[in-house]
Amino acid sequence: MFKSVYRSLALVASVTLLAGCASAYSTTELLEAQHAAAPTAAAPGPLTVIDSTTPGAPAPAAAVPVPAVAKAAVPDATTVPSTTGNAPPIAKGGQTGTGAAPNAAGSGAAATCTKPGAPLVIGQVGAWSGLVGQSAGNGRTGLAVWANYVNSRGGLACHQIRLTSVDDQSDGAKAAAAVNDLVQNKKAVALVGSFVPIDAAAYRSAIESNKVPTIGGDYVSEEWLKSPYFYPVGGSPEGVYTATMKGAVAQGKKNIAIINCVEAAACAYGQGIATRNAAAAGATIVFTTGVSLTQSDFTSQCQNARAAKADAIFYFGDGASVHRLTRSCNNLGYNPLLLVPSLAAIDSLRTDANVNKGGVVFAPSVFPWMLDSTPAQREFQDAYRRYAPGVSTDAAAATGWASGAMLEAVIAALGPEAANHAITTEEIMKGLGKIKNETLGGLIPPTTYSLHEAKAIPVQCAYVAMLTNQVWQALFSGKSLCLA
Repeated sequence: MFKSVYRSLALVASVTLLAGCASAYSTTELLEAQHAAAPTAAAPGPLTVIDSTTPGAPAPAAAVPVPAVAKAAVPDATTVPSTTGNAPPIAKGGQTGTGAAPNAAGSGAAATCTKPGAPLVIGQVGAWSGLVGQSAGNGRTGLAVWANYVNSRGGLACHQIRLTSVDDQSDGAKAAAAVNDLVQNKKAVALVGSFVPIDAAAYRSAIESNKVPTIGGDYVSEEWLKSPYFYPVGGSPEGVYTATMKGAVAQGKKNIAIINCVEAAACAYGQGIATRNAAAAGATIVFTTGVSLTQSDFTSQCQNARAAKADAIFYFGDGASVHRLTRSCNNLGYNPLLLVPSLAAIDSLRTDANVNKGGVVFAPSVFPWMLDSTPAQREFQDAYRRYAPGVSTDAAAATGWASGAMLEAVIAALGPEAANHAITTEEIMKGLGKIKNETLGGLIPPTTYSLHEAKAIPVQCAYVAMLTNQVWQALFSGKSLCLA
């Protein structure tokens, strides 16, 4: 049984700007290239330096100053209000909480700033290229846009954010090396928004060895629920995949075939959840098979799904292979509704005629990125218009942004004193323990962390969205569905 949860509260911050440096494969270069290629209707803001490296790449170049933001473009801290409000009960347990997104850089901390504090150094690891690069890549952009936006408004508690994002190419050894370098050499006090769907086990081992928390990220594998150093942001895979099937049932599609990839444990994990929870969603699993993400043709899988009378296919794979799957099915005259993990709902699907014939349903674990009906959603849209104008957004972009917003809430939870000294990993962990029923202004379902928790408490909720007629749209009025 599902219940709806929706909350809309403002998430605001304030500040001035940081200078920095960039290197090969940098997020700064990525955003600059996107600025150059995008329409010029709105002038982009200056870019904070975001280092982004691949293990073994040359060292970053020397710091290059970045022009300050014009006063007229960015309000002073004193002119940016913080909006809070009362929240409705959450779906499970009868708990309530304001869910107010703390104004980490606003009146509480920023008002006491007499000078800029030490930079707040954070890291990010992700599969920005390689097998699942198209699905995960915008997670890097989303966090970079958030960092630029927050730095342009004063940073967090007077601390400018210094972000280094590393491409691990879905290689466990590179992921571990990246974590070690970020923590031991670059002195990152936390990792934020990491996307490691294939190499999560190696990544987990590295963060546990370094005793550094990961705040938000892809959240598609079981590893996220096994470690005291994983702090997922958004709905759990169980909530996400059950809500996805509920979305299919709402479209009249109840007979579901499951096709899952063999490259990642996360695919088998998702298949198990879908099989286990189909009945709760009102669906029936009629066929299950495995495939490779790299195969060029899915004709036999489509034939078997059609023979099983499936009117929907739940495909646990990446976005790039969705094009090949739907092409293969369409060649048979078979166009079922497609269900996918939200990270597979990449922008190129929107204009694919084969994909649109059946449509796609998916369940983002954080807010549906296409919405702008709340202050927090509009903040995301406005920041993208400024720092990545014309760049497409997707679930990975929204997840990167929401992961950064959770760090913002964590720093705010430390109180005004966080402005007076360098923030440590120990303080980040302390702040995480203070997160209670947090919604980040309605960007995520109510989330609670515990101090020194053995593992994350899964939030069994997700939003539901659909692609149809080349339009992304939120279902259920943009409200989250929660597994009771």
